[in-house]
Amino acid sequence: KPGDTLTQLDMIALLASVEGYIYDGATQKETDELYEHAYALGLVTPETRDEDRAVTRGELVKLILDAAGFGRIAALEGIFRCDFADANDIGSADMGYAALAQGLGLVNGGSGGVYAPARQATRAEAVAMLYQYMK
Repeated sequence: KPGDTLTQLDMIALLASVEGYIYDGATQKETDELYEHAYALGLVTPETRDEDRAVTRGELVKLILDAAGFGRIAALEGIFRCDFADANDIGSADMGYAALAQGLGLVNGGSGGVYAPARQATRAEAVAMLYQYMK
């Protein structure tokens, strides 16, 4: 269901699978173990766990780049710029992530050239961004 909204659980399972973690979601115990793995990786905390919460495009980019080790660089403020049509709407705390996402080819902005960080991400977008990163 690539057009479905990406949930936190979907994203955690996808990122964990990159490291060879196998999750089939058959039992609550397996889901709890997946989240324990995600906590260890620093992807989420027990306080932010919300399996059905929709993930925005901005959160998706942050999760991918943080998992890839770019978080400290992306967090530097005042040194990044990007060419998205909605660049003026991207907060200074998120500009590093947007610029890195554009530079690494994770997000191209589609036909409108927008980053759209607040829009809910789809499963297809998550796979496409992760694929672009892994290329």
